[in-house]
Amino acid sequence: MKSTFKIFFIILFSFQARAQETIAFKSIDEVLAYAEKNASVFKISNEQMALTKYQTLIAKINIFNPRGNATASATNNLQLPSNYLPAEIFGGVPGTFKETPFVQQYISAINITPQIDLINIQSWQKIKVSKINENLSETTQLLIKKNLFENIAMTYYTIVSIQNQIKILETNYANNKKIEDAVTNKNKQGLARQQDVNQATVNLLQIEDKKSQLTIAVLQQKNALKVLCDASLETNFEIINSENKIENITTIEVSNKLLSQQSNLQKELSQQELKSYKSSFYPTLTAVGNWTYQDNSNIGFFNENSNIFQSSYIGLRLSYLLPEASKYLQKRTLRTNLNVAVENAKHNQLLEKSTNDQLKLEYRKTIDSNNISEKILMLKTDTYNKNLEIYQQDLVSIDNLLISFNDKLNAELNKIISQVNANYLRTKININNTIK
Repeated sequence: MKSTFKIFFIILFSFQARAQETIAFKSIDEVLAYAEKNASVFKISNEQMALTKYQTLIAKINIFNPRGNATASATNNLQLPSNYLPAEIFGGVPGTFKETPFVQQYISAINITPQIDLINIQSWQKIKVSKINENLSETTQLLIKKNLFENIAMTYYTIVSIQNQIKILETNYANNKKIEDAVTNKNKQGLARQQDVNQATVNLLQIEDKKSQLTIAVLQQKNALKVLCDASLETNFEIINSENKIENITTIEVSNKLLSQQSNLQKELSQQELKSYKSSFYPTLTAVGNWTYQDNSNIGFFNENSNIFQSSYIGLRLSYLLPEASKYLQKRTLRTNLNVAVENAKHNQLLEKSTNDQLKLEYRKTIDSNNISEKILMLKTDTYNKNLEIYQQDLVSIDNLLISFNDKLNAELNKIISQVNANYLRTKININNTIK
């Protein structure tokens, strides 16, 4: 009984330990590596790639389309069919007839009829279809990977941004607390009104409220990141990011062409499918053969005194399937699909160029915004420090002090948001230039 309880507690403890598993990430690269190892989308992609490779292999085998029938039979004729022959053949009286069986009772047979295509143009064309489809599948999987990595990067840097904002709020909460204490002391000395104390306290509560909202937001984003990485929601993701440096790159290139590559392959696939279907109107030349073994006896199956017959042949067969009306409709459908694929390829090429250019412009804009926000922060901080100094000398009101304090706080938040956004866009550019 005691051993049973021990096993129960060991199992319970193992479940709790698993539920409290913590994974720490120090960079976006670590998160992407974790996602590539665990995300189900990559496992599905591998299965799909394996399927397309198998389809190509089968298409190569199907060039000759080896096929055939093999049958074996054993027949016991319980009542033998017979016919009447002139009796004089057997030495009988002319003009009379004798009943004679024409089939032996026990008949065993094996029949094999192999066939193999020598010329089947449609099968040759289908190899090209399968190969293009394999390349299309590879490109599609890379696009899926790129889009997933971009979503992961966006979620990751959102978490980094929120965590940094929380740190800024915590620091400024302490500074605001000092202001509240200073106003309270002045109020006790009769040098400040109760309204001033209330105003400082309200400002403090607003910071608490914003921090509380951001704390919930970071939990929501971590859950979103777990879903993207296919991690258990019970797993604790700890994001430790100390990346503050921004690379002010003057020349930026985004060279990802997966979308246009996918569209061009889709166009090639539609062209080849139409070409393959047209070739189905051509005749097929097939090598055919046959081997037959037959064992006949009136004593039993496979008797040593039975009559054995064997026959075989080889030959060529030219077959042509007369087209039905539905084949012409299918041909028209494939031609329409090709026209659609051509237009999609043109559109996606323009869309891809626009997206790449937009990403470069976004990064440059963010760099400029970050530089400006840094200057604004310096000025707002200087204004706040001066107002705090002269407030202590009773030369400025609490209103102006709190306004300058909140301006400095917002400037700090804007600075960190701009900085993290620049790092996110830089990572997104790297993803686009790497996965191709």
